[in-house]
Amino acid sequence: MRLLRIVDCDERPSMGYVYEGMYRVRLGIKKLFNYNKRLYKPYTEIIKQRWDQQLKKSIHSATYWLNPCFQYDEENFCNKPNVIGGVMDVIDQKVLKGKLETMNEMKLFRDRLGSFGRELAYSSREVLQPDEWWRLHGYSAPHLQKLAILILSQTASSSGCERNWSVFERIHTKRRNRLEHQRLNDLVYVHYNLRLKNRFYNKKRIYDPIDYACIDETDFWVVDDDQPAELDVEELENLLYEEGSIPINEMEGSSSHIDDEDGGDVAIEGLDVENFGFPNAHVQSPYSNFQNE
Repeated sequence: MRLLRIVDCDERPSMGYVYEGMYRVRLGIKKLFNYNKRLYKPYTEIIKQRWDQQLKKSIHSATYWLNPCFQYDEENFCNKPNVIGGVMDVIDQKVLKGKLETMNEMKLFRDRLGSFGRELAYSSREVLQPDEWWRLHGYSAPHLQKLAILILSQTASSSGCERNWSVFERIHTKRRNRLEHQRLNDLVYVHYNLRLKNRFYNKKRIYDPIDYACIDETDFWVVDDDQPAELDVEELENLLYEEGSIPINEMEGSSSHIDDEDGGDVAIEGLDVENFGFPNAHVQSPYSNFQNE
């Protein structure tokens, strides 16, 4: 559960923690069953198969190797061939010029030579985000520095890009496919800003990708604090349009008014048919000046 939250975080780069996180997840399951192979094997096999067949990519191995937090942890660092192989794959794919120089600079980073040998570079490896660490301490290896910043600054999930679309799809359902364009935009705008506001108040719930040490701590029950409820579509409409107000009618021929699949008309809530079409009937949204938080 903790690993999923780290991976799904869209505020801080988490790509450099996925590989180590998967290892810690399996280790946590083994601890839960007191290392009884007969008990933990079915669960770890499911995770391993899903990881090997669908999730494992060269970029996960490369970001693990380039993460100073793990590279300089000599006791626990994984030196399996697939890890260094992932770095080579990424160099082949991402580096257009200077591949040999990039490969030679890997030795400087691994052996803590040049700018990597500073005591400040070593002591800040667990404090700074990996991409920021490379910006500050990677100047002795400019080719490798450029690659490391490129891949370590990535998030591991695109869910943050999908949230605005999910709000739109939630509002623009078959039942409400006659909402005129401006009203639909207002609903999406207000709803998304409410989410941003809730996110601001719940910053303490965001998992810092640097705090990877708790991933293998397994609890039987996952209990979270109650999140403040978001307004549903009905409540949003009541806020946007006062009772008796009339939405703006779209121009004739507009594609915003669509009949349902059965060919029948879909009623528009809040529409006064007797006064439909009269000017000045639309009341400005009280949330028109709602600022993005």
